[in-house]
Amino acid sequence: MDIIGDYAGDELFLLEGDSLLSGILDDPLLAVGKEDDVSFQYLHARYSFERTLKEYVKRNAVFEVAFFEDLRHMSYHTGSSDFVLASRCLTRTYLKAAVKELRIPLHTFQNLNDPDWLRFAMDRKPMFIMTDDGGSAQAGERLQAETALNQRLFVYEILTSGIAVALMRGAVFKDTKIFSFIYEQRRMSNNRSIIDPRIWRARGCAVVCLNAKLPPLLSNIRTTSENRTEWLLNAARAVLAGVDPGDSLARPFLYIFLAHGVILDTLPVSVRAQRLPTFSSEVEGYLRNKFLPSLFISLERSFPDMPTFRDVDLDGRVFFHLLKAIPPQSLTTEVMSDLIGLEHTSKLAEMGNALGMDNAVFSYPLLGPRGLVGLLPSHTDQNDFRVLPFSHPVLDEYLSQVQINAAPSSFPPESGRFDLDSGLGKVFKDNMHWHRPGRPILPKHLGGEDGKIQTLDSKARARVLRADQRFQAGLKLQAQSLTGALGKRLEPITIPLHGKATDIATTKPRPVHAAASKKVTSREETRRQVQTKRQTKKQASDLEWWSGKGTNEGELWKLSRLPSLHSRIQKTDLLLRNRTRMAENWLVGEVQLYRLDLELRAWIDHPTRDSVSTQDRYRVSVLRMIKDQSTRATPTVIRVLSSVLSALGFPTVTASLLGAGNLPDHDLTFEFIKVLKKSGSSVYPFMKITEPPMHWLLRCFGEYMDRSLDSAPDPRVQFDPDRWQREVLDNLDEEASVLVVAPTSAGKTFISYYAMERVLRSSDDGVLVYVAPTKALVTQIAAEVSVRFQKGQRSCWAIHTRDYRIHDPQKCQILITVPEILAIMLLSPTLARVWTPRLKRIILDEIHSIGQEVGGAIWEQLLLLAPCPVIGLSATVGNPEKFNTWLSSVQAAHHFKHRFIYHEHRYSHLRKYFYLRSAAQAPFTGLRQHKPTGRLRFLHPVSMLSSAIGGALPPDFTLEARDCLTLFQALRKLGDTAGITEDDLGKLDPTKFFDPPTFLKQQHILRYEQTLIRVISKLREMPASHETLQEIVHQLTDDEIYKAPDDLLSIAPEITELEGSLPHLVSDLYAEGDLPALVFSFNRHQCETHAQKIHSFLEEAEEIWRTTSPEWQSKLQAWEVYKSKAKDRERIKERIQRQRKDEDDGVQQDTAWESSFDPSAPSPEFSFAGIKTSYDKTSLESDLRDLRWTSTPDWAIAAIRRGIAVHHSGMNRKYRNLVETGTLALGINAPCKTVVFSGDTTYLTALQYRQAAGRAGRRGFDLLGKVVFHGITLDRVQRLVLSRLPPISGQFPLSTTLCLRLFNLLAGSQNAEYAVTAVSTILSLPQISIGSEIGRLELLHHLRFSIDYLLRAQLLSSDGQPLNLAGIVTHLYYQEPNNLAFVALLRSGVIHRICDQSQGKAARDLMLVLCYMFGRRLLPRSAVNEENLRPLVKRYPSMIVLPPLPKAVEYMLNKHDSLILRVFTGYAWTYASQNATNLGSDDQLPLSGIQVPVTSSLMDWEFGRILRSTALTTFICSKFVSNSGHTDSFGSIEELCRNARQGIHMNGHPIPSMNNIFADNESAFKLNAYLLDFYTHGQVESLVLANGIRRGDVWYFLQDFLFTLLTIKTSLQELLRTAATQQACAQDETQDSGVLEIEEVDLDDGDSVHDDGFTRPRGVDNADWKVYEVFSSVATDFEAKFRKMWA
Repeated sequence: MDIIGDYAGDELFLLEGDSLLSGILDDPLLAVGKEDDVSFQYLHARYSFERTLKEYVKRNAVFEVAFFEDLRHMSYHTGSSDFVLASRCLTRTYLKAAVKELRIPLHTFQNLNDPDWLRFAMDRKPMFIMTDDGGSAQAGERLQAETALNQRLFVYEILTSGIAVALMRGAVFKDTKIFSFIYEQRRMSNNRSIIDPRIWRARGCAVVCLNAKLPPLLSNIRTTSENRTEWLLNAARAVLAGVDPGDSLARPFLYIFLAHGVILDTLPVSVRAQRLPTFSSEVEGYLRNKFLPSLFISLERSFPDMPTFRDVDLDGRVFFHLLKAIPPQSLTTEVMSDLIGLEHTSKLAEMGNALGMDNAVFSYPLLGPRGLVGLLPSHTDQNDFRVLPFSHPVLDEYLSQVQINAAPSSFPPESGRFDLDSGLGKVFKDNMHWHRPGRPILPKHLGGEDGKIQTLDSKARARVLRADQRFQAGLKLQAQSLTGALGKRLEPITIPLHGKATDIATTKPRPVHAAASKKVTSREETRRQVQTKRQTKKQASDLEWWSGKGTNEGELWKLSRLPSLHSRIQKTDLLLRNRTRMAENWLVGEVQLYRLDLELRAWIDHPTRDSVSTQDRYRVSVLRMIKDQSTRATPTVIRVLSSVLSALGFPTVTASLLGAGNLPDHDLTFEFIKVLKKSGSSVYPFMKITEPPMHWLLRCFGEYMDRSLDSAPDPRVQFDPDRWQREVLDNLDEEASVLVVAPTSAGKTFISYYAMERVLRSSDDGVLVYVAPTKALVTQIAAEVSVRFQKGQRSCWAIHTRDYRIHDPQKCQILITVPEILAIMLLSPTLARVWTPRLKRIILDEIHSIGQEVGGAIWEQLLLLAPCPVIGLSATVGNPEKFNTWLSSVQAAHHFKHRFIYHEHRYSHLRKYFYLRSAAQAPFTGLRQHKPTGRLRFLHPVSMLSSAIGGALPPDFTLEARDCLTLFQALRKLGDTAGITEDDLGKLDPTKFFDPPTFLKQQHILRYEQTLIRVISKLREMPASHETLQEIVHQLTDDEIYKAPDDLLSIAPEITELEGSLPHLVSDLYAEGDLPALVFSFNRHQCETHAQKIHSFLEEAEEIWRTTSPEWQSKLQAWEVYKSKAKDRERIKERIQRQRKDEDDGVQQDTAWESSFDPSAPSPEFSFAGIKTSYDKTSLESDLRDLRWTSTPDWAIAAIRRGIAVHHSGMNRKYRNLVETGTLALGINAPCKTVVFSGDTTYLTALQYRQAAGRAGRRGFDLLGKVVFHGITLDRVQRLVLSRLPPISGQFPLSTTLCLRLFNLLAGSQNAEYAVTAVSTILSLPQISIGSEIGRLELLHHLRFSIDYLLRAQLLSSDGQPLNLAGIVTHLYYQEPNNLAFVALLRSGVIHRICDQSQGKAARDLMLVLCYMFGRRLLPRSAVNEENLRPLVKRYPSMIVLPPLPKAVEYMLNKHDSLILRVFTGYAWTYASQNATNLGSDDQLPLSGIQVPVTSSLMDWEFGRILRSTALTTFICSKFVSNSGHTDSFGSIEELCRNARQGIHMNGHPIPSMNNIFADNESAFKLNAYLLDFYTHGQVESLVLANGIRRGDVWYFLQDFLFTLLTIKTSLQELLRTAATQQACAQDETQDSGVLEIEEVDLDDGDSVHDDGFTRPRGVDNADWKVYEVFSSVATDFEAKFRKMWA
């Protein structure tokens, strides 16, 4: 995962210090602590350390560093030689001091039992610790297994303490993200007892062993050093104290070491880039085994407490060069003065005097000629690859910014096979569909070429027609089910063809009084009079229908005759739902008032009317009725309602709620109950509230308050939009781009459909593209569009995804698609001529997907390529202002106005609950009898605040009205101790805050909420208020949660307990009226087991009930009797039919309950089906019958009958369409009352939490949504609620393949304006370039490198034309870098040699190569274990593990990878060498910015001249890395980019390296052979059971691979056809410019690869044709097996 963007956000995490240092010290390039190198290059170590930490800092990671002393052996490499151990010991202390100097918080603990650690973990609550997992023990490494065991148990203890672990080794820093593997935490109180006790004993023995191997000197007491001189002297004294009397080298070596310490801070970094001098084996042995280990330990024991970089800088190679520069027979002050100058010699003499070395004359014959080697000359790597020249009229402006003067290289471009006799340089022309050879993209009249159009026979046409009809019927059904949850259906809008249509309203609504000034004509006056008469007649009719005018036929009289008050209430509710009759405001008001009268009488008659809960319930009901009626009231009704408000205790809010009455007055048709005496007191005292009105409204009426925010009528839409919604409409009318960020349920949906209607009305050829992140959302939007809009006699919409197409994407006006397909179309030069200019608007729903690692770059490309205004929609954009700044600049570059509209308030609140587990489970006897268990405990938002989780509150931290009241009451209870004055506290009292009193609306609550949140935020910022805040949290915490044992709150349940409690949870939701619900689990298998558990729970309870219930037995007997009389009923029915005179009369249906009774169907008491849905049983059974022919398991079909469904991408597609809710809730219109998060997982991130929780309580469905946390620890819940959305971060938008596609766009469109603008925007305005010069330079460097690579690979001509095999590369763009590797194999001739075998052998070997290239899936180590593998291979026909690549293929891939490295290195060398002056000096450390001297007076002395003459000269490599002796020679792309000097900004991730295609050794990784296995045996079951492919993934994986085969085959056809044509017309200079066209295919459309009729073109040689034949054979065989699988 991306541990910052996806996981941690701005939460604190820890970098475990020894893992961090181990990664630094294990770098093979670093000359510190290596067995084969006695150097101690601390300058390089400090550079690497700062560079690593900077990777975290520049990504805004919130981290601190923690060292655990028990883990120090990992960085020490305990068990290594004394030299390595001592060196790494000193380096650990050196780099720990660097952390302090960098002002990064540093902590040191002994182990996880350290009280300081326990206190830190409790107070600071780090989200995770980034550490290593111990690796694997390697043979020959002493004590490595002990170190690994110690580390792994550390990881285990961290995880079981409730803190997650992220792997540090192997972390990838890519763009703005940090990717690492995360181990999910699971707190366990019995963590030690779970593991075999022998392991704990082994760890104890391991620690004893490791500690015993530490140098004895490490136990010495530390000596305090105040500065550099004192540090060196203290260390020197310690060394001298341990020198053997016969050791003649220690004192002179120590003296020279001090000399190196004196001069080091004056040496330029450039001269410190030295190779390691060579010594005799005796000298090197002495240094390694005696002198340096003693020196390093002494330096570590004397290390200063708070040193600066210069205080502790050391350089082994400077020391060694100084050692060699001194004459070997004598060491005197005069000699040193000549070497390093008088000033430095004087300092050295002072140090010598302090050590008793005055008048020192040392003789060390061991360093005579036998011990020394001559001085090494300076070295410069000359790169033999130069950048090839290139010029392009569109790109020259950008290429000039990287300032490279290209020169022809001595290495010619690669050549190879597939060039035919026409030679190199063939322009590739591909105007045909990708997977349907011979079929042109465009018809001939639009500029397309002649092609073979397949005609379908009558049978095939009928099959296609039936499939289309089934799909259309399914869409309509889906639209009804998605929008009809409250019984409302969409009203279709019929839009005439252009010329007959009137434009949609494009002006703002006019003021109501505007019509008063207009003169009324006689015709208009007559029309008004007619309308008045009709209205009067209608009112008379309604009055007669309602009151009966004194007769006994009116509805009012009928109601009075009903036997009970309850029946009158039910009947009145039915009347109010009569939309036809209830069209008149006065009648609605009259019937509503009658309903209010009944409600009051019901309250009076209620047996518990004096209880608080009953009073509150009826007051809420009465006030809701009054609120609904206030907009359609007469003065008489106003008086009645005012009396009711006074009786309830709300006389002060009457005016703000009721007004004066807006309808003509008339007498009531019934006598309203009297609730108020003449004196003004209530007739029924129990009705009156006993608390202040504002308090009661906050406590009880919050969710029913008016939610509108400055809403007003607008003729453009059929509802009263809020102010922000009207701003959206205004901007759409002005053809501006908009970014709308508003919470789910705020009301964003209408925006898309308003934009669609505008485009449909404006013309008949304008196109709007709706881009959705998932195919599920594509289908849902298409369903609504198909019902909403009708235009002419043709479909105005189309769907285009990679799996299927519905209608023609090029002929529709509303295209609904996914990002990848739109990117393909926008990059198509053919479509650029005829389709792209038609684009009027692009809607990007869930635009926050641009921040995702997978597919995010495609979203960014769409925004950069878009030739029209865009609409961006999202509910979850972190830091939206920053993202909008970038988006605004992109739109400005395209000359479009842009507006950002941010609305932060949800329409319906989300109320959160914690499911409190209990071991006791009450017996379940049915849903109707189920009583709530009380385990759903309310979570007050403030109760989740804790000083342990600091930082600002997230923007979506909200308080409901009742939350505001309880928070105020908690503050008032604390009084002055809350840090709030009595005066300020008084102002927070709702009675004073809402003065004058008013009937509260949501806008009033928002103002009160923000005031209270400011108070809480202030308390969180004040350390002195910690105890006060905790007391507030205590008061607002649910009592049951507060009293619950810690294990229930902080330890997640086992999976059995989780699943066992889930049925009781959903039963509680049923009893509380909180269904339907979505239960989210981020584990596919767990989704299915959850559903199975609930289903079996209901099924088993039903079976018991049916066995014991007299009611069921009686019903069953009655049904049996009914069945036995079937023949009698049939005879009676026939007799009645014969007696009927009117044969047209319908036959009377049998309405007896027995006629529809099905004893095998679920009983209502044990089924959730039919809750709040318009989906009837008949429709359900019809759809379930269709599922019988799919792979849907029986349990899933049975579960649907009980209202239980599963949705994840692995389920059957038809099944998913039936229960569509949307993978990970990405915007699917799946309204529900409650969202349940069941079980914790790392994937439950801040973004996913908000996306999923947003499904609850959607606008128009619920006034309140509920979020339930089930099986998630309370502190995890706190993190989720208080987390902040990660900011949308840019990704590197350019790849080598995209460069080729851009050249194709330019060439095919002949540098059309759209193409030029698109390329310009991509190169100048990617997100990574905003506010960062580095990002822009990385992009331009990659562009220039890609051009050089494409030129050398013969994929691009010198003037920018795509060549040769470019078609395969661009068509397989999503496979980079493997697409480039595959083309390299084609060009090398290796594929030709493979195909030049027998047909069977050639096909199998080719398939093996393809399996290494495409559809790769790694096998886990456990899967390739021989013990596990053998029985599977024996039982199933799969080989499971992919065999090794042929050696020739491996050799060519290595060769090509070497070419890529040489090209990239050559480019970097050319740029750096030509721009050395502009790049400046490379002398600053990357994070601290500390500057190492550039020049020094030492350079005037002998030793300075020696260093200058032997220094390494580099252009690419950093001078700090050269400190370990490295030059401009690199082993990999990653190594080059990581070690490049300051000013060279290279991004290695998009470089198409081939390292991942095969392993360098047998143990590196193994690939799953599932594709080769399927090609061999075609058995899906074996892929699932043997190869371990999830059943739901099989179809998708095989389909993706088949697409790849078809793409390659078609590309080869076009290449052979084009090459043959160019050979035959070699003299024709009018050839087209090489357009590459892109088109996806629907495998359901009946097209097949084996009937394309392609024959060998003239001029194609045998070898090339053989390659095509083998490819065609492989594709045909694979497709045949694939179609047979799902037919």
